[in-house]
Amino acid sequence: AIYKTRTNTIADLHGYDVSGLYCEKQAVKVSFELHIYDIASRNKACQNVINWAKNGGRLEINDRADQYLTVRCAELPVINSVRDWTEPLTITFETVAIPFWMATTKNTLTLSGKSTTGTLKVTGNADNTAVTVNVTAKATITSLQIVCGGTKLSFSKAATGFSLSTGQVLKITYTNDRFLSVKVGSTSFLKHLSADSNDRLLATCGANNTVKVTASNSVTAAFQAEGLWL
Repeated sequence: AIYKTRTNTIADLHGYDVSGLYCEKQAVKVSFELHIYDIASRNKACQNVINWAKNGGRLEINDRADQYLTVRCAELPVINSVRDWTEPLTITFETVAIPFWMATTKNTLTLSGKSTTGTLKVTGNADNTAVTVNVTAKATITSLQIVCGGTKLSFSKAATGFSLSTGQVLKITYTNDRFLSVKVGSTSFLKHLSADSNDRLLATCGANNTVKVTASNSVTAAFQAEGLWL
């Protein structure tokens, strides 16, 4: 993983203060060989590898069981020598939105009622991971608050005109794995978020996260979170 440092300097003082670290991206270099003596055939095989790699996607490797990276291709393979037909070739992949290895099996928790509390145990050893939620109204609700760890999302009819009818499902997800999306069907409910809400619902990796759901009537809330690994 490639980490960068956020720093602050103070006038007339030497040195700097570290205000935080952030992981920008993670890179994986794949080395392979094409033992094909004929020049044209070897180049054709290399082009086939390029066509497979060029658009990136989901990368899984055998020493990272049950984990994967979402990647783009940062460096394509190039045949540098016609003579050395067994030379190693390389492809470099880099992460896109999430710079961590993601667990293929998601951590889940389902809570039901008007005021319920549970524990979402999340795997991994990175910092935080985004939590998705499907909230199904068992009766009409006009207020809803979801708390996970130190983050929360709040909805209120009095403050923002929020209302969810019996059987409707409020889906909390993330566009491009980064930006909060709140929808009922195809209709965005972001405008119904209260001003004191966070930008995302987050859980701490490698920890037991306390989750609370409070609504004006009974709901079922299904949570999912992917464990993230360095």
